[in-house]
Amino acid sequence: MSHTVLVVGGYGTVGAQLTDLLRRRDSARVLVGGRTPPAAPGTVRIDVRDQESVAKVLDTHRVGTVVLSVQAPDATVFATCAQRGVHVVDLGADPLLSPAEHARLHDVATGAAASLVLGAGLAPGLTNVLARAAADSLGGADDIAVSVLLGAGDHHGAQAVRWTIDRLAERPGGRAKRVYFPGIGYRRAIPFGFADQHSLSRSLGARTTTRLGLDSRVANAGLAVLRLTGLACRVNPDRLPGGFGGDVFCVRADAWRGRRHAAVAATGHGQSRATAVIADQVLADLLAGNLPPGVHVPEQLDRLADLPQRLTGEGITLWRRSPGEQLSGERVEGPPPPALR
Repeated sequence: MSHTVLVVGGYGTVGAQLTDLLRRRDSARVLVGGRTPPAAPGTVRIDVRDQESVAKVLDTHRVGTVVLSVQAPDATVFATCAQRGVHVVDLGADPLLSPAEHARLHDVATGAAASLVLGAGLAPGLTNVLARAAADSLGGADDIAVSVLLGAGDHHGAQAVRWTIDRLAERPGGRAKRVYFPGIGYRRAIPFGFADQHSLSRSLGARTTTRLGLDSRVANAGLAVLRLTGLACRVNPDRLPGGFGGDVFCVRADAWRGRRHAAVAATGHGQSRATAVIADQVLADLLAGNLPPGVHVPEQLDRLADLPQRLTGEGITLWRRSPGEQLSGERVEGPPPPALR
């Protein structure tokens, strides 16, 4: 019997693309789930807020792996899966587990031989792996900065847009900075509450700041205004003006150890597709039995160290700055660059 993968939110912007990728795998049977799934074969109703609903679907359909292409409101779905030995790949952007909860769930998952990978998309996800690569090239890091640039004209899911606007109402630590995004240019990036700042601080022991910018200078200025004025909480995502920017994205990770500095970055087009491709790569490792049991974030998994190189065949370009080099001076495609080994 083939392994059954349940994609919760598999009819959303990212989930639908990931579902298409998974259905190309002969080894996986794919189910699409959600609170209001379309009436079609291979779909199930599931509410990740309700432990009974989750347990019923897992048991009835003998699910082996759950992909969360929705933001889980709490740790209910993780615990329910871990107790049953069901693997999880989570694409959520919010940190849901305290260190103590993470440790407890890790023990449960390890005992049940379940692998749970939290934050396995673009940001968090690829950003975490890039940050570890930059830190490793220095032999460790004191400080890490993660900068994310998104295309203002890209098609983002409604949930993702709402999440972004909600985070604009927060005021995380750090200052806005002018950041060079290779292949795109300089943009002003504002401090933004990505989950990486919590994950990387714990896993790599480095002070971490995360920032966000947009490719369109006009839209990027609007982003800063919403933060400064506190008007983000009054914005209706459905009424945001269009016509600004394109679909380019760039994620950049900088690490410092003393006065030494290293940076790595990845650029591409279509943030939603990139997220689906990244998740598909993580799932390939999981389904092949290459990931250890327990609860992990991407930078903790040695098997994912070459994830950036794998993505070069998917239209993503890698860039690097090793100590003494300029980030804009070297473009890396194909073979793994030394800074990412």
